[in-house]
Amino acid sequence: SLRDVVKSLEPHGFRKFYVINGHGGNSEPNGIAMRQLKAEFPTLTLGHSGYFEYAKVATVGILEGPSKEIRHACEAEVSLMMYLHPTLVRADKLRNDGLVSEPFIPGLIHHFDEQTEEGSHGFATFATPEKGKLIFEHAVEGLTKAMKALATGYVLRSL
Repeated sequence: SLRDVVKSLEPHGFRKFYVINGHGGNSEPNGIAMRQLKAEFPTLTLGHSGYFEYAKVATVGILEGPSKEIRHACEAEVSLMMYLHPTLVRADKLRNDGLVSEPFIPGLIHHFDEQTEEGSHGFATFATPEKGKLIFEHAVEGLTKAMKALATGYVLRSL
């Protein structure tokens, strides 16, 4: 588990841990694990985020479909796959899918199969490798900047 990895490395002098996640469903469990570790090891620097957080702002301007966020097998994720691993994309299977509450109610909990008919959530038919390249570059740029700051130091200051 994530907790076991950190606990096994801490005695060897590792003090900074940042988990980069690629699956939205892991965000809450990763956060819980990291908060538990922070309680147990208060001097460690701990963090976690999905790669998608680093491309979030840029993605809004890149996506053309009605949804401007990275979901599951959506315009953004399919674009990334078209750019990074095009042979894995079955273009004949791309579809627009997904359900949201009306009116929109933040924080509702649904099983994934309640929100989608075939596993995708978004507008995959709008995907292109060019969009994937841009999203990838923004994610890498943001992550690189953040990890450099984590490695070299950051400060907490008042707002």
